[in-house]
Amino acid sequence: MLKLEVDYKVSTVDLGSCGIHPTRLDEISSVSDYVQPLMDFRASLPDDERVVLIGHSYGGIPISLSMWSFPESISIAVFITAYMPIVKIPQHLLFKSKKRLWLNHYALHAGYGIGQDVD
Repeated sequence: MLKLEVDYKVSTVDLGSCGIHPTRLDEISSVSDYVQPLMDFRASLPDDERVVLIGHSYGGIPISLSMWSFPESISIAVFITAYMPIVKIPQHLLFKSKKRLWLNHYALHAGYGIGQDVD
């Protein structure tokens, strides 16, 4: 079993219209509305605090957007059978694309490893 540091904190964020978040589904008109709770949470963290992001399935999109918005504070991002947009295309263009590149299997980049050599 993994032993965590004493000051290690775990936070989960309910995205727009999910879980106990008060936004109703009919109030979500864009991906930005959906991920806003995560962005607000990330913005509230101290500048020197680094995070590990974990996303599953469609959760890859919110963590990708968070990585794009707060790159300096990411220790690592874990995509668990999640969407992984291609890194060479700006995030805002992915969602405007008629080709929906974020669903294209050729747009995925995967890597694995242990320690600092993870690519």
